[in-house]
Amino acid sequence: MKACGIGADDDSEYQIGPDAHASTPTAVRLAAAHTATAAAVGLAGIATIAVGTWAVVAQSGSAYNRLTFGSSIAVASLYLSMSAICAGVIMVLLPLVGLAASRRGTCRAGLTVGYMLVLAILWAVAIFTGVVMLQVGTGGVGRPATRALFVDAWTRSVERSPGTVCGVEAELKCRGFDGGDCATCPYEVPDATRGNCDVTRCASCEDAGTDLLGCYPALYDDLASKARPVGIVAVITAVAVGLDFFVFALARAASR
Repeated sequence: MKACGIGADDDSEYQIGPDAHASTPTAVRLAAAHTATAAAVGLAGIATIAVGTWAVVAQSGSAYNRLTFGSSIAVASLYLSMSAICAGVIMVLLPLVGLAASRRGTCRAGLTVGYMLVLAILWAVAIFTGVVMLQVGTGGVGRPATRALFVDAWTRSVERSPGTVCGVEAELKCRGFDGGDCATCPYEVPDATRGNCDVTRCASCEDAGTDLLGCYPALYDDLASKARPVGIVAVITAVAVGLDFFVFALARAASR
């Protein structure tokens, strides 16, 4: 049985890569270009691992991370950064597969299909992640989807863990979700007699102020500061992966 991988024989007539005996100057140039784009994918993978690790550490201490989000949001938030790290590891190793697929070997056809399929999946995921994260990170406090997400989390937290809300307010030096939400809350009387106070957004915090700004702008800024770097790295990754896919396909076509 023939070996599978670089250096193994097969029945194909073409071969590309830095060490290939290419028949045309175009094939040689494209082979060198693919080596460069594959290296770019590996570097993008290192950047993805770095930003994913940073996000894991930074998010763990974030004020918004203490709020009670819906279960699906909590799960997505928990695994997003870990998924970025895993994707980064794949991207660091993937160029080796691409270089193996560009040389002679009995498994070259399978490696080529697998390499291009993984590149396509990574590109789609990176584009989706980049668009979503940059929308969140640059959309501002007025973006409806982001605001709705935080309103839901804030009201859940007021209902289920008011002590956590008080801690967030003390840390961020704010009061209520929006400014003025809790200005009419007389905390010395029971909830039922609060009058116009919005009890769904105001926790009974000891020594709570009534003239502070709402917490949403600070919570949004906390989230945006983490979403923007992730989005930028995701876009860079999408460019690197897409370019490698395109150059690799051209190199394979030129070597036929």
